[in-house]
Amino acid sequence: MSPAAVGRAVELARADGMKHLVRESGFLLTREGSDVVCALIPSVMPTGLSARELTRMEKELRKQAVSYAAAMKRYMPGMEHSELVMTGPSIGFRETRKLVGRTMLTGEDVLSGRKRPDGIARGGWKPEIHKDIRQMATYLEVKEGNWFDIPLGALQSETLENLYGAGRMIWADDTAFAAVRVMGTCFATGHAAGVAAALQAKDRAAAELRAKEHVAAALQTADSMAAPLQAKTAEADFAGAVRRELLKQGALI
Repeated sequence: MSPAAVGRAVELARADGMKHLVRESGFLLTREGSDVVCALIPSVMPTGLSARELTRMEKELRKQAVSYAAAMKRYMPGMEHSELVMTGPSIGFRETRKLVGRTMLTGEDVLSGRKRPDGIARGGWKPEIHKDIRQMATYLEVKEGNWFDIPLGALQSETLENLYGAGRMIWADDTAFAAVRVMGTCFATGHAAGVAAALQAKDRAAAELRAKEHVAAALQTADSMAAPLQAKTAEADFAGAVRRELLKQGALI
């Protein structure tokens, strides 16, 4: 069940007139001693998230699943007696809409393994970029054996004080997002977002009072730089509090 065997089966099926076979490569996964095979091949590129577009994509993917199962059964040695048992319950997305946050995680941060004092989660997956449904992913190499920090600001809404995002919603450019959308990192950012929101809710009254004091002090001194500097100090203090709570709960940061 090698990628080459999948490609040959798809080529033969296309030559025989089979439709909905958009790519020649993909993964066939199985466990030793099992006769159950999981095929990771069907793929579409979204053009939107309307009900009409979601329906179109779901119909197309199910047609692809049926076609690939037929192609494997007819043209792939060892799968002559295979049957399609089930397809996924719904369409799955690698990337859609994202939060606009306070700090953008960049591809350079990922590739260089940047460490940050306001890091609230670690990422260790190399960027896995999918831009062509006919091809396998492109992987970008990162510094050997390295990991990178995800800053708290990537989880915080730019405009809504008490809104946090996690997982596939965090603020990152295309290259960085291709590294942070994987499940382990989603778990870590979800944990961090929950801790940050809980700490903010617990300390909201005190935080609002401190903010008012910072503004008043800035106005009294007529120092236009004072408010931004004080705000950055408050942000750093809050990130430090989140990190301490995560460490207390056993998170690896």
